[in-house]
Amino acid sequence: MQMKFRQWIGVTLITVTLAVSGCQSPRWFKPAAPAIPTALQPAPTADAVVATIRQNTLGVRQLNSNVKVVMDGMPASATGTLLIERPNRLRMKVGVLGMTNSGIDIGSNEERFWIFNKSSFGGSRPTIFFARHQEYANSPMHQTIQLRPQWFMDAMGLVQFDAAEKIEGPFNRNGNLELIATLPTPSGETHRILTIDPKTGVVLQQALYDSKNRLLGWARSSKHRYYEEQNVTLPQHIELNTVGPNGQQTKIAVQIQSSTINALYVDPQITWSMPQPGDVPVVDLTKIDPSSFQTSVRPPAGSGYEAIEETRAKPARLGRLQGFNLFSR
Repeated sequence: MQMKFRQWIGVTLITVTLAVSGCQSPRWFKPAAPAIPTALQPAPTADAVVATIRQNTLGVRQLNSNVKVVMDGMPASATGTLLIERPNRLRMKVGVLGMTNSGIDIGSNEERFWIFNKSSFGGSRPTIFFARHQEYANSPMHQTIQLRPQWFMDAMGLVQFDAAEKIEGPFNRNGNLELIATLPTPSGETHRILTIDPKTGVVLQQALYDSKNRLLGWARSSKHRYYEEQNVTLPQHIELNTVGPNGQQTKIAVQIQSSTINALYVDPQITWSMPQPGDVPVVDLTKIDPSSFQTSVRPPAGSGYEAIEETRAKPARLGRLQGFNLFSR
């Protein structure tokens, strides 16, 4: 089966990382956003940093956003909606000129996640790729690409830590703080490196590595805004990076055009259910043999990930990055 994964995995792994921007009123009438409060003391402990990040995440139970997505290979920017209900419900529908009936539908619920390309975008035929969370975690495909819906919310600033994660740091890095979170999985330990503002505790950047220290993807967030009512800070702009087929880099920029927090009114039976059109092929990712896929691609020059300096002695830090570990062939 000839699959076009540049759009699928690029969008899936890093697209849904979004945040809140408020109403788009004219600049000269738009009131200044409140300053982001100081949340961390000098030289904070890892527990203090993690607690600050968790508190920010807990302030957002639901998110309803109008989004704009610009992605490599897309003929024009795509617009649509993103709906989130923590901890694991997500639905994003975007399309060129806002026509979501012919765009991309990405979702997750308690049982499964899916990616539905409704058109022949990028030369691929309409197809639904899906997997059940538990089956995917134990599948051969998961050893090739550690795709997980929680990565979407993490990159949006709704960062969660697994109880099994080992947290190291914070380390000083270029004026910011850095945490390294290591999680045991059936395919080996994965690593997350989080770059954090030393005063506000805002997560500025995240990078995800597989058990062989290969970079899976990274997300940078900016234009953070503080929301007094919910006492949360979220980015309004996200830059998402990963690698698609043939080692091609995919870069996606995501903006929020308007948003509401903790005021989501939807039919859960419809919103959080995988679409089932009868005339579209449905492919289970856990049934795909990943052995034919190339899995090592060097990070692009100038990405900032060609190498990183040591910040701990034993065990040695991740060191030189080997490349991306995504579908490519």
